[in-house]
Amino acid sequence: MLTISDNAATDVITDAVGISAVNDRLSAIGCRETVVMESLDSMLEGVASDLGHRSYSELVAAQNGEFGPDIQAKALNQERIGRCRALDPLQTSRTTARDATKLLTAICKDIAASPEACTTLRQVMSQQVTRRLGRAVLDGGKLEAKSGGLFRRVRNEIALITDPGGEVYSVAVLTRSQLPSGTPYIIDYAMSTAVAAVLELLRA
Repeated sequence: MLTISDNAATDVITDAVGISAVNDRLSAIGCRETVVMESLDSMLEGVASDLGHRSYSELVAAQNGEFGPDIQAKALNQERIGRCRALDPLQTSRTTARDATKLLTAICKDIAASPEACTTLRQVMSQQVTRRLGRAVLDGGKLEAKSGGLFRRVRNEIALITDPGGEVYSVAVLTRSQLPSGTPYIIDYAMSTAVAAVLELLRA
């Protein structure tokens, strides 16, 4: 769920805990602009429905050309995809950068859950495969992060960045492209550059 952003693993945890419990905990620690609306599987099935398909697997088959070029072109039409509920923050799960840093701070201070759970969470976040904000970490520092993305339109990163001296910063960078980004590493570079610049100011 955390190290490689596996959707199925995320839904297993969501089903076990319950969406209402997730939202209650978020609200309790002050993240009141954050709402989890549904499982990732449900969200993707909704995308398929919005695009006129019976299931997400059918949509993927259409996008791969299995039903012919006309249906493929329609399934890949970026204007139609852009109108899907999954990309509308008023209709889907959502958060803000401020709420994301509130959550990270609560995790850092061991108040988001039990101290043992928060410690385990930070350890797992330090093992995330992608390291989009790596350039913002000083030599000898530590990065504990979580990435997120959707349809190459949304590309986000939140992280706890610890300096060698022990100072910890909660960071959230949320990006949105109107069209699919063919160069996600340029976005990663921009995110890490922005974070590095802000942290330099804070350290000064």
